[in-house]
Amino acid sequence: PAVIETGVKLVSLASLFRAPLNDPQAVYLLARKAKENGAILCADTKVPVFQDLKLDNFRKTLELIDYIFPNETEAAFFSGHLPDDPITNEDYRIMAKAFLELGVKNVIIKAGKEGCFFTDGKTELIRKAFPVSITDSTGAGDNLTAGFISSLLEGKKIPECLAFACATAAISLQSSGAVSGVKSKAQVRAFLDQHANK
Repeated sequence: PAVIETGVKLVSLASLFRAPLNDPQAVYLLARKAKENGAILCADTKVPVFQDLKLDNFRKTLELIDYIFPNETEAAFFSGHLPDDPITNEDYRIMAKAFLELGVKNVIIKAGKEGCFFTDGKTELIRKAFPVSITDSTGAGDNLTAGFISSLLEGKKIPECLAFACATAAISLQSSGAVSGVKSKAQVRAFLDQHANK
């Protein structure tokens, strides 16, 4: 059985739809336990491998998710909407709708060099990526998710969370590897101050 300690503020399901988070019933039990303990529930996604999994297989879990973070490829896969290049706001809207219709509260689509797209079904926000020189894109999406969650846990509003998320991703892009670039929240705040008008 899933064990979530009382007092945990947030649970993040990293790599949802891929092992070990590819068993719909097991994931649901974990998600339900998180919500029963009052935690915010987040999920980063992956395109499934070795299994034919659809969003509907995880319907009970999706109804519990507060924030989900697919990238453009994952959003296209799960929504069945294959946009042309360049991707438009309407494309993001269509892809996000697939998650919203199954109960997810907030969708953040990671859009690479374009930044990210947010919607809760009522409000839409686009947060442009910060212009930086790219050394290595490994882990940039994971850093974006981590930056958003970090800001969310501080009680920030969605626009601030999106800015912090994109700043975290931008810092990570300037170093080799997924974890070598971002050192602290203070570093991300300093980056935001430096790029306040960009």
